[in-house]
Amino acid sequence: VKPSEERLREAVEDTDAGDAVEKFVVACPMCTTMFEDGRKTGGFEDDVEVVDVAELLIEALEA
Repeated sequence: VKPSEERLREAVEDTDAGDAVEKFVVACPMCTTMFEDGRKTGGFEDDVEVVDVAELLIEALEA
């Protein structure tokens, strides 16, 4: 199991939030690529979206 797949599994299965987790937030382009890959290979495409923290900032400023 890839570390990125394990981190995503932990986020959606081993946290109190569980099914409520919608976004997996990262802070660097390398992490975005790594976790997007883990999302696809680990079967988490329907469970969680990988987003950069900068995307959330832009979204908040536009609101």
